[in-house]
Amino acid sequence: MRPLPSEPDLSERIHDSVLEAICSGELKSGARITQEELAHRFGVSRQPVLQAMMLLRREGFLVDAGRKGVCVAPLDVQQARNLYVVRGALDGAAARLAAARYTPELARRGRNLIEVGRRAVASGYVPSVIEADIDFHLFVYEASGNPGIGGTGRPPWQDLRARVGGASSGGAGRDPPCGRGRPRPAAWRWPPARWL
Repeated sequence: MRPLPSEPDLSERIHDSVLEAICSGELKSGARITQEELAHRFGVSRQPVLQAMMLLRREGFLVDAGRKGVCVAPLDVQQARNLYVVRGALDGAAARLAAARYTPELARRGRNLIEVGRRAVASGYVPSVIEADIDFHLFVYEASGNPGIGGTGRPPWQDLRARVGGASSGGAGRDPPCGRGRPRPAAWRWPPARWL
C-alpha cells in the first residue's frame, strides 16, 4: 500500500489505499485486516481507519469474520456478471452521448487517455492498466454531458471490475468469461473512428 500524505480527510485516503491494495491483489481474498494494523501502517489513530473500514464493508469489499475482525471479501462471480451488464449499458450510453458532443478538445483529451492506456498495457503493470482504464471511462462519462452519468464519480462497479480484472488469469480490463467473444455493437466502440 502506498504511504499517505497528510491531508484532512484521512478516512477517505485510507479507504482508497486499502481499496487499491484489494484491487491490485496485494490484499488477497480472505486476508484478515485489523484496525490496529492499518492505524500502525498509516501512522494514524484508529478512528479514520474505522471509518474507512466501515465504508469498505458497506461497499462489499470487506466482510465480518467474527472474532478475527474483518477479511477481504471473496470474489462474487455472479455479482460481477450483473455489474458488467449495468456497466455495459452505462458505457454504451455515455459513449453515444459523448460522440454527439464531439469537440477538438474532447478528442485531444480522449487520445491522450488512450495513449496513457496503451503505455500502461505495454508496461504489463496491472494496477496501471486498471487505473488507465478507469480514468478513460470516467472521461467518457464526463464527456457525455449527462450529469446522471458524469456525476457518478468512481462507480463501485469500476472497483469490482478492477478486482475481477486484477484477479483473473486473463488480466485487467477484459470482460469476464460470459462476455468474451461477443462483438460489441458499433455504437459501443470508443473512441469514434473520426477522433483518431
